[in-house]
Order: sequence, then structure tokens, then C-alpha cells
Amino acid sequence: MVALGDSITDGFLSDFNANNRWPNDLARRLQALSGPTLSVTDEGIWGNEVLADTQCCGVSTLKRADRDVFEQPNVRDIIFLEGINDIGCSETAFALCTGSTPAITAAKVIAGYRQVIADAHQRHIPHFRSDPDRVLRTPRSTRLHTGHPPRSRSARWSTRGSASPAISTG
Repeated sequence: MVALGDSITDGFLSDFNANNRWPNDLARRLQALSGPTLSVTDEGIWGNEVLADTQCCGVSTLKRADRDVFEQPNVRDIIFLEGINDIGCSETAFALCTGSTPAITAAKVIAGYRQVIADAHQRHIPHFRSDPDRVLRTPRSTRLHTGHPPRSRSARWSTRGSASPAISTG
């Protein structure tokens, strides 16, 4: 199983070196089950975006999905939690490492989600979308803004309107 995402997957707001990121929690829950289970590979990158490359946070999810997910041996499932940085940094000077970014709409992020989902379908790999707003409402992250309308639209699509089953990672 591959956890594909941004800083939340990578461990944002988790304790340093404590292995308490959500992929670690998932791996522990899977290991507690009887019988054979899946391993969890954490492919979270701080600051990563679905659509845009950044100088300090690497290539976009659309460009890295082959390398980080589809070319890995024996991938059976994908949990995809990303898009927060695309929308959160849209048209801001806060844009990670690159200065101001162009306008990113929920529709553009959803198109990016659809591309990753189509790539997974093509390879017969089940995939799951996690609701970024739900993750951002966890006790560890209450200081983050979650009322951003495009973010809320992409989160609603990811859990209700997408071709992916929704799960909670928070």
C-alpha cells in the first residue's frame, strides 16, 4: 500500500522521530490484524502539490506518481491525500519556494485527482481518497484554516463525487 501525499502524509504536526504520522498509524493497525497484511510505504513530501513543481518540494504528484507509486513492485492499494498546497498557495506570495503562483481552482485540482485515479484504474490498483478537510480538523491541526471554499469543494468531490472510495486518515 502506498500513501501518496503532501506534508500531512509526510508527518506535518506529528512528533519528530516518533513514527506517529498517519501512515505509521495505519501500518500499526494493519500489523495488529491476524493473517497476512499489507505494508505501508509513505510517499509524502512536504509542500508537494498535485499540479505544480516547486523548487524545494520537488515535482508535482502528476509527475512523480509513476516513480513513487506505479513503478514500485507489488503495489496493491493507494491512499491519496493531496491538494491542500495547490489551493492554499494559489495566488499568494506564500507559494512554496517559487514566489507567487497562478490561480488554482478546485476544478483544476479535481482534474489532477482524476488523472491519478485514471492511472491507477489503468493498472488495476485500488485507490482511496482521503478528505483533506477532515484531516485538517484533527486535534493536532486545529490551528489550520479549513474554511477555504475551493479546498472545501475539492474535499467534497474527493469523498462524495469521485471515483474513489473515501476513507478517514485523521
